Amino acid sequence: MRCFLRLAVFLMTSTVALAEDPEGDAPPSLWGVVEAGLSGPVSVEEEQASKELQEARAAEQILLHGNERPGEPDATLYVAPEKVLTPPATPAFQLDASEFDFPVVHNEIVQKWMDYFQGRGKVWFGRYLERKSAWEPMVYATLDAAGLPQDLIHVAMIESGFSNHAHSHAAAVGMWQFIAPTARGYGLRLDYWVDERKDPVLSTQAATRFYGDLFEQFKDWNLAMAAYSTGPARVRRAIRKHGTRDYWVLVDKRSLPPETRDYVGKVMAAAILSHDPIKYGFDIKKPQAPWRFEEVSIEGSVSLSVIAGCAGVKLEDLETLNPMFLRGATPPKVTSVVRVPAGTKETFVTAFEKLPDSEKLSYARHTVAKGEALGLIAEQYGVSAQAIVEFNRLPNANKIRVGMELVIPVPAGVKPVAPAGRRVVTIRVKNGDNLSTLAVRHGVTRKEIMDWNNITDPDRLQMGQKLSLYGSAAPAAPAPPKEYKVQAGDSLYTIARAHTVAVDDLKKWNGLSSNTIQPGQMLKLGAP
Repeated sequence: MRCFLRLAVFLMTSTVALAEDPEGDAPPSLWGVVEAGLSGPVSVEEEQASKELQEARAAEQILLHGNERPGEPDATLYVAPEKVLTPPATPAFQLDASEFDFPVVHNEIVQKWMDYFQGRGKVWFGRYLERKSAWEPMVYATLDAAGLPQDLIHVAMIESGFSNHAHSHAAAVGMWQFIAPTARGYGLRLDYWVDERKDPVLSTQAATRFYGDLFEQFKDWNLAMAAYSTGPARVRRAIRKHGTRDYWVLVDKRSLPPETRDYVGKVMAAAILSHDPIKYGFDIKKPQAPWRFEEVSIEGSVSLSVIAGCAGVKLEDLETLNPMFLRGATPPKVTSVVRVPAGTKETFVTAFEKLPDSEKLSYARHTVAKGEALGLIAEQYGVSAQAIVEFNRLPNANKIRVGMELVIPVPAGVKPVAPAGRRVVTIRVKNGDNLSTLAVRHGVTRKEIMDWNNITDPDRLQMGQKLSLYGSAAPAAPAPPKEYKVQAGDSLYTIARAHTVAVDDLKKWNGLSSNTIQPGQMLKLGAP
């Protein structure tokens, strides 16, 4: 039941993801969302931010599709029932539209969301207000430089609550909740190493370009916000169908999806409350300080812990300023711009220039191949298996799988080497083979063969099955072939089985063209 509820929330949740649809088709399929997954290991910050976003969206669905009164507090938050039973009288609302730089109205939908954010949604909206102070200078400057209304900052408030780490059910990420195709279309980098949707500066610049294009297309901020929610194609179809460009008329005619019919009103409600939060009962106790940073250039892949050490700052502080780096390091083969706390650039440059290459912990990308165990991978790169476990947040070191991508912390300039004294050997199981004979033949242990090939049942080898082994650097010198004297009742099959060799090999070693053998005949049990 819980899975179905989550699916329902996903299908009803507004997101920039839907703006990707050029012809207004249905939202991405569930399987598409599931398979999209996350582009990197899930951090504690991502887990917390995504949980908060999901909880807030679920509460909003109750308002949109349930019978709850919008201003009704959450019953679990009741501390002083007498205050709930005798709420203070609320004066008639008066809107001064001149306070805003995009058209803001007050209607039933806007009031519904104002009531919600002051009631059940207050726990989340209060957090958003505390975070807003951290991003106002940057977002306002970016919007102003593009000639866009500064009140568009409240779109980010509604989309993510100003969280750079939030993931939605529709695979949208970051402060402005971009999905991957839209993000790439507006110049953001998304790959194994970097997800710039999490970069508040770069994602704000991308969102500004996106909104500029939407306004250029619709010449109306209400329609632009609706298109950001549901996709330009749906908005264009609604306009054609009803012959009007008035967003509120399209809402009345129910020509837009349910989420989009509330979306603009929700943004307007957030703007009204944010302009005078104290007036509406919000006590902002812990406003976040605006980001203050300097930028440095890093060549190639270098660990953020090394950069933090050279700058003389905590790793956590550096990670906060650079949420776009997915692997705790800058990507290889490119020059990356890294933010360091204000006043630390000179310290970093001086220390980093003096740091020997051997101490510049870097990162390699490794795709797990068939037959590889974590210990062998660690040996190949000259690092500990525990370091790989920690950097990749592996819950179980014994359960890596073929195709899994691992980030390996290695000293800068060190190239991977083959495991000491070993070479990769691929063999095919023949009739009569078992783990013990294979282990002896290739100078390894039974357990190693099982580990390298994810074998759980040693008695279920199949003829023709391929196995990957890390055998000796050079094959052992072959022992002189043994001979066997055929006894009455023997067959090639019983002889091969008794000596753990294949029937075909017996025939080849002895030049036999058929399975016929005679008592007293001498058979070689190995290659001559």
